[in-house]
Amino acid sequence: MCGEKMMKLQLERWEPIKNVNNDNINILSVTDCYDGLTIVLENMDSELLTIRWAMVESYCCSTEEARFRFIAGQWQQIRKEFPKWSFFKVADSPYIKWMKEQAGGFMDEEEFMHFMIVSRDYVLDIVSKHEPDECYKKGGKEDVGV
Repeated sequence: MCGEKMMKLQLERWEPIKNVNNDNINILSVTDCYDGLTIVLENMDSELLTIRWAMVESYCCSTEEARFRFIAGQWQQIRKEFPKWSFFKVADSPYIKWMKEQAGGFMDEEEFMHFMIVSRDYVLDIVSKHEPDECYKKGGKEDVGV
């Protein structure tokens, strides 16, 4: 995953948008522009889900082939523990550790969160200092599930 050796990830369920079907999510777009990182997803009920961070430190979108060891291995176990779930936070993140190593000491004292979205074809990893600024589904904003 984005520069580090494959190791078992410690995942916890994350619910950015409450009361929506998030099984078999499809990533429609990932947009990184002046107002932040915006991710638009579609669920099995054809609802559009939007998650936006005003600021992220890093993100990485990988095909399932690029993350094959994760998908073929640990993901199968995760699906048993969290059936029909696509949103996670990663505890003790190897991605954050790698990012801090690459920063050469500039980020050593910073606290970050690692969010992971596993879709039908991609794995999207996002590192930020905070929860998303906006999370909603088409038809109206929902409670942010912090």
